[in-house]
Amino acid sequence: MTEPPRLTWHRGSVLPYASLYHTLLRACELNGLRPRQLAAMTQARDRHEAPQPFGGIDRERLATLLGEPAMKFRWATVDDAPEWLRPALFGYDTRICSLCLAEGYHTDLFALRFLQTCPVHAVPLRSHCRCGRAFMMILSDPDGPPGSCPCDRLRFFTPELCRRPRMTSASMQAMDQLVAWLDGMTCLAHSEAVAYQCFWTQRLEPEEILALSEAMGRPCPPGIQPHPTRDALRVVHGPNTILHNDSCHQQAFANLDLTEQASSYWSDAPAFSVYRAMARHFRRHVARRATKWLEAPTAAIAAETLAHHPQAALVITEGLWARSVEPYVCLRRWPYRAPPAGVSAELSDQVMLHASISPPSREFSATHTWIAYHAAATALLQVWAYADKAVHEILLGRGNALRHVEIDGCPLRPWWGAKRRCDITRFVEPVIDCGEAWGNMSRTSKAARLFGVARRRHRRRRAIVAQWHSQGPGLTFSRERGWTVATTFTPANADIRKRRLLGQQDAGAMFWIYRETGGALVARLCDGRVQGIGESPRTAIKALRMALLRLRFLAPPH
Repeated sequence: MTEPPRLTWHRGSVLPYASLYHTLLRACELNGLRPRQLAAMTQARDRHEAPQPFGGIDRERLATLLGEPAMKFRWATVDDAPEWLRPALFGYDTRICSLCLAEGYHTDLFALRFLQTCPVHAVPLRSHCRCGRAFMMILSDPDGPPGSCPCDRLRFFTPELCRRPRMTSASMQAMDQLVAWLDGMTCLAHSEAVAYQCFWTQRLEPEEILALSEAMGRPCPPGIQPHPTRDALRVVHGPNTILHNDSCHQQAFANLDLTEQASSYWSDAPAFSVYRAMARHFRRHVARRATKWLEAPTAAIAAETLAHHPQAALVITEGLWARSVEPYVCLRRWPYRAPPAGVSAELSDQVMLHASISPPSREFSATHTWIAYHAAATALLQVWAYADKAVHEILLGRGNALRHVEIDGCPLRPWWGAKRRCDITRFVEPVIDCGEAWGNMSRTSKAARLFGVARRRHRRRRAIVAQWHSQGPGLTFSRERGWTVATTFTPANADIRKRRLLGQQDAGAMFWIYRETGGALVARLCDGRVQGIGESPRTAIKALRMALLRLRFLAPPH
């Protein structure tokens, strides 16, 4: 492949972050080309060197034509910003600094919405010529000479500045700070809803981006004035490493094989886990006794009833929230019942999209699941806020009947972000005030709750063992040793379970099953001093059955 012809150009005359269009217009002036001709020379091409339609400018090809390194064209256009960040920070109007133009420099970064003054000269930026026309820094044949406004009253460069600008790289320190801030914002993990800009998603406002930046510990660069936001933000610090092991969420005594397998109705995705936890919390602590007030979330309840019974309003809010988050929730609720066989749970597309993460690099792989849990909680709380607002509209008489309330299409605010630095993840989320009507609840720590559960279990263990000791020695049967007389085997821990003995004539007999200090499993009859011992729960229960078959008179009466 032959090298493309070189253009007339002064090497080293491209300043950092200089506008690509400004550089191209300078090249047109120096080489006597029309912008259309230069655009055809630098158009992106495929592997067969054929121009790609709508391919844009190939920066590598332009760098070869001008004899400049390709890194000179970094941040030459706003296209270097991620797509999710671009509409929030950059406007569509081209703005200039008159002092920068006087020194032969222009950058597209002047299009930042909150950048009202030039970072280098601290003078106001302009978006219109004195004739009233907006500046058009595009590659098209202008009405006037290249590199000027069509009125020819404002030139973008002079013949001297066209060759080499007077501004030096040493005076670009303020622009370096601005680009460093932009680079930091591009490294934020964000929601897939922001990345795809779906129709139900409200776009991020510039003040929200700036608030995220402040919360991440990165102050705004010079020239950008942060605007206060309506919502408060909070920062959650994640652990250094997250090693998710599903077995840690199971009980320590799962090896007894006495519990049913988890239903395949629910997925293992973080959004489903958070939804189930929140729904369980609402049912137990917020909207209790739901059947008293509501048979179905679509029933129209009079506003007078809601006004006189705050608990009914919470039940209605929880019903609207569940119906909006889980589209097919009616298959298992109102009344509560098992879902149909072969049906899997589904959450709304909006919630799943907001709970999905678009990390910019692999540095978030260790805390990806942790971020997904927080992102799902943020989306679910926003849906609850919408449901609470809809119920209040009913109370004030400004809303329709509840059967016509639909909140699943309300746009959610996807403005949360995550930044990983020094092996610590900072998750920033808005503070959603939607729990004021939940009432005062005891919010003890998880460690205190676990301590209380362990204390109750050990108190129960001591009471059961004391009852066994009061009964004296009993008959013990095992397949290996047969019949023996032994005292009560001491449990190894507080995991003592009460079960019903099935498959016998005395099917109503109840027994205890536990692990003794030696490691064997013991099945002890509750109302009789008969127990079976084995290496597994199955063998211990089988030994108790054989003992009862041989000693029917020891079984408790029905």
